[in-house]
Amino acid sequence: MGIGLHGGSKNMIKWLLEQGAKVIATDIKKESALKTTLDELKSFKNLVVVTGHHRPEDFQKVDLVIKNPTVSWGNKYIQIALKNKVPIEMDSSLFFEHCESSKIIGVTGTKGKTTTASLIAQVLADAGKKISKVGIGQEAVMDKLKKITPSTFVVFEMSSWRLAGLKKNKKSPKYALVTNIYPDHLNHYASMEEYIEDKKQVYINQSSEDFAIFNYDNKITREMGEEASAQVVYYSNKEIEGDRVVFVRSGKIFVCFEGDEREVCDIKSFNLKGAHNLDNILATVALATVIGIDLKKIKKTLINFKGVVHRLELVRTLKSIDFYNDTTATTPESAIAGVNSFMRPINLIMGGASKKLDPTIFLKKISQSKYVKNIFILDSKIAKKIEKQIIELGGEDKINGIYSEFDKAIKEAYIEAEQGGLVLLSPGFASFGMFENEFDRGRQFRNIVNKL
Repeated sequence: MGIGLHGGSKNMIKWLLEQGAKVIATDIKKESALKTTLDELKSFKNLVVVTGHHRPEDFQKVDLVIKNPTVSWGNKYIQIALKNKVPIEMDSSLFFEHCESSKIIGVTGTKGKTTTASLIAQVLADAGKKISKVGIGQEAVMDKLKKITPSTFVVFEMSSWRLAGLKKNKKSPKYALVTNIYPDHLNHYASMEEYIEDKKQVYINQSSEDFAIFNYDNKITREMGEEASAQVVYYSNKEIEGDRVVFVRSGKIFVCFEGDEREVCDIKSFNLKGAHNLDNILATVALATVIGIDLKKIKKTLINFKGVVHRLELVRTLKSIDFYNDTTATTPESAIAGVNSFMRPINLIMGGASKKLDPTIFLKKISQSKYVKNIFILDSKIAKKIEKQIIELGGEDKINGIYSEFDKAIKEAYIEAEQGGLVLLSPGFASFGMFENEFDRGRQFRNIVNKL
């Protein structure tokens, strides 16, 4: 259910056909909107494609329904399948069922999971471990199974939706890491509690032989650590005490396991910008230490790591103006983290579609920040509302306008930028409307900037 353009469903269809299944792939989008994916599926046998609508019978007279992660469990067609006792799976639940390795590292959280998962994978690879990156950013899931052996470390970025797929199977990865929890996806969830409940699946079914790593500085994740059955490790950007902790003291990172305290490195030695990336680094140190990676090897990778595409990605420097792509900052908190990463003049491109999150803290931040000089609002149904709120919060003089043309917003942001300043795409809102998704928004930003 759901063919899409990201590639995950195409990956799933191919895997099912390889297992000998007969597949019906269905999507409410029209055929023309799915052309890129459908062109790649044309040659496959035992595949029926239904576009433009869902047929009720496809959710009744089948052996199994595989739900796209973003489809709600309350969806009427999913409900038809449940009423007809048709099993429902997702890529995550099928992956866990068929994966040959028990060394799965599940990385989740509202912010930071992609960067943290990427860092962990790099640390393990540099240390000589066999790794498989699953679901990180736009990494596929099902086609990784054929290359995984019992000795492979699987680094799996797990959204709340993917974690929901593990509920009925009562599975959790051997290593669980939760970066933080903030309000998100409230256009998908009925409540914050429901969102947190899905996140808990990353550790809720662990045993005492497993490991769970939590951010001590985030109240919700700290409390999660108190109910975990696994061996808990906390990390913090302040000095903390405990049996297994990673923390910062006097500008240096320390690891303290069972009373054995060791220094890792100075926090000034990293390429990654922003306080939020320090949290991602601390999480990585905690996980790598649990696995037994030498601290010198961890330090070397962390110092050399340049960052992840679409996450505070330096696209280009043109005439002393830096262009940063932070398109995956789709929540108020993540956009604030992007803005807070710089102490020089910022021309900010922001705005988009509502996720039913209160944007006030973000809009107040940019309205009153001495570093945010100009604000370029991307057009959407709520653009006027965003503009009005920025004016009410004292940012009227910073507003350059509402832009329905992305390239015009970027070009004007460049023209207005001060020497030594930067143009930052850190939207704080979802991408629906002007773009296919946040990755499309980031790709377009990169392409336009590189043509300037």
